[in-house]
Amino acid sequence: MKFKLSLGLLLLVNGLGFGQVTIFNESVGNCCSTTNTAITSTTFDNSSLTFSGSADTRTSIESTGYTGASGDRNVYLTNNGSSNFQIASINTTTYSNLILSFGAHKSTNASNMSELLLEYSIDGVTFLPLSFPAQPTGTGTSNWRLIFGISLPFTTEGVSNLRLRWTNTSSGSGTPQLRIDDIILQGELVTTPAITLSPSNIIGLDHIVGNGPSAEQSFTVSGSNLTNDITLTAPANFEISTTSGISFGNIINLPQIGGNVANTTIYTRLIAGLPNGNYNGNITATSAGATNQNVVVEGTVIADVVITEIMFDTTGTDDEWIEICNFSGAPQDISNYIVNVNSGSHTFTFPAGVIIANNDCITVSLGSDGDGTFNNGGCPFVPDFGIAANINNSNNLPNSAATYNISLFSANGSSLADTVDYTGRDNTFVNISLHV
Repeated sequence: MKFKLSLGLLLLVNGLGFGQVTIFNESVGNCCSTTNTAITSTTFDNSSLTFSGSADTRTSIESTGYTGASGDRNVYLTNNGSSNFQIASINTTTYSNLILSFGAHKSTNASNMSELLLEYSIDGVTFLPLSFPAQPTGTGTSNWRLIFGISLPFTTEGVSNLRLRWTNTSSGSGTPQLRIDDIILQGELVTTPAITLSPSNIIGLDHIVGNGPSAEQSFTVSGSNLTNDITLTAPANFEISTTSGISFGNIINLPQIGGNVANTTIYTRLIAGLPNGNYNGNITATSAGATNQNVVVEGTVIADVVITEIMFDTTGTDDEWIEICNFSGAPQDISNYIVNVNSGSHTFTFPAGVIIANNDCITVSLGSDGDGTFNNGGCPFVPDFGIAANINNSNNLPNSAATYNISLFSANGSSLADTVDYTGRDNTFVNISLHV
């Protein structure tokens, strides 16, 4: 059985280039007791590669005389002018600076092995020559030697199916028979710069209008195999910092050390001074050669309004309504805001263009007894929004003895403008909003 290449041979070849790793090494394996065996019948070491050619493999004249020679079976290229051996399916997609070596034997002292044509192909159609030094001639040179340091052109890098082919171009009496063994292809691993961000989405960077910035939230960033620093850029209306609570700005530079940026916490918030509305964008992390990474940030500047009054239990069948007021000192836009009763048991959405003037209030009917008048027999009025007085749609604000909730959300349905709890039947507010 063929033994593996020795550590000495691998160390010799590895010494040819900094950072070289072995893509494959092939010692021509073993197959059977037959001395002369077709290439297709030989069991090679590398099952992921494809071996073909008109040459055969033989156990005669075993490789020897160079460090790591594996002996036993080798590829025999007879002198008929076309005997060849090919290795295909060589994947170099993650390698650069490819270097080839192989053991070689010539049968005559006169040959300098120029008869051995070494070629490569990246498409399986066009084969191009690879050069190697002329080998010594004269007495005692018809033996094995290691041919190493053959540099492949850059076009062979990043290829999914590289082919290598050896052909004995000599023919006729007195021309050399050639053998090859211990084929090693090495290259440098191509390391792609990478940036990692986590999490990739931050929501809820909210604040009441006039009371910014929002509370901060954070994410982490790290980098590997970098050639440049990482630059973080905040989108419009957001800011970032490496320190909680201070030093917020638009850009952060994180220096790489030895190609790496250690896991670093970044704080972000929605800036102050914005009108109410929804805001979003991407915090982008960049570094030369790396794919840009983003953290999506979303925040809302919430209208400064409060729920000031609730009517949930009138005499007889209920007319139900709430009052919302603006005491902020400036007009407040509540377009598409949502009134939510008891986590969605009943909702009302304001239309676009609803603005509450400073020191003004609006009413929203959430239930009607259908008699055509709100608060009939009490203090009749016409609500500004909601269910019409002639539509029988009541009991949306429960009366039974329990605690219920009415909340006002911004247009995104999640940013809370105000919330009020009430207890059924006793007309008592519980945990009333601090705005009141």
